[in-house]
Amino acid sequence: MTISPYSTFFWRGDNAQPMLVRRRFRSANGVRIRIIVIDADGDDIVDKTCSAN
Repeated sequence: MTISPYSTFFWRGDNAQPMLVRRRFRSANGVRIRIIVIDADGDDIVDKTCSAN
């Protein structure tokens, strides 16, 4: 498996299922970080966008 800064697998502690976290970094007048957490079934668990200046 190839590990890239945009796609990382890690194990969830409660039931040890593999989850995929995709981080997208954009540089515009600030730093916008979007983190999408998808479980093994491909459902969207967390989709939040953080912006910092």
